[in-house]
Amino acid sequence: MFNNFFTKTVLSVAITSILIGCGGGGGNSASNGPNVTTPPVGGVENPDTGTGSDTGTGSGDKEPTTTPEQDYVYKKENFNVVEPDTSANKVKVGVIDSGVRKNDILEHAVKKVYKYIEDYEAGEITVTDLTNAGIDIQDLSINNHGTLVASVIAAKSNGDPEYENIPEGAAKDIAEIYGARTSDQNGGLGYTSGALLAMQDLHDKHGVKLFNGSFGTRTAETEYKKTLTKYAMNLADGGSLIVFSTGNDGSSTPNIEALLPTFVGGGGY
Repeated sequence: MFNNFFTKTVLSVAITSILIGCGGGGGNSASNGPNVTTPPVGGVENPDTGTGSDTGTGSGDKEPTTTPEQDYVYKKENFNVVEPDTSANKVKVGVIDSGVRKNDILEHAVKKVYKYIEDYEAGEITVTDLTNAGIDIQDLSINNHGTLVASVIAAKSNGDPEYENIPEGAAKDIAEIYGARTSDQNGGLGYTSGALLAMQDLHDKHGVKLFNGSFGTRTAETEYKKTLTKYAMNLADGGSLIVFSTGNDGSSTPNIEALLPTFVGGGGY
């Protein structure tokens, strides 16, 4: 009811003002007209001050107030970190050494173990699958060197006291081990040329592109170095990365393998 009263009053004032402006029907002076005052605005809040009060006779209903919509609301649940599915993101690692034992702390990671016997003159290599052979055949070295290297990468504790002194591997949940034994003699280690051919075979058969070579050659003939470089470049062209030891004997002279193009040299095992 008040709204109708207020609207009619405003309209009346507006019409009266127009008439005054016209001089009451043609006069040009507003001084003879009636004095007009602003009508009361009871019941309507002054938007500038917000101090108005309802003094009218109407219902006094106010416009509903609304909270401004926020542009961004933080929700903690949207930022929970989901543990990665490591079963779907494996890294294949070739351990080119004295072999790798598929023992209790490595059986989850070791996928294949091969023996590679090189015919250097023919540039060929004979491959024998040792994956299901006995662990004494898989690694020929006295101290199980290749197995220790694989353990540094992927060993996983099983509570067995036999392995309690072996720490878990740095990549125990994501590494897949492909072991290579490159000789029937010398504790399982053959020539570097045979090791590079073994890497190429693992690359071609299983898509292995990351290799560890814990051995080195101090001196070699120029022709042999050329052969190593050729094999190395073939691996590099296929996207492989090989980490070679630069020499574990304390010598300041790097081994030949560590100086091959596209390879990475490092100390340690």
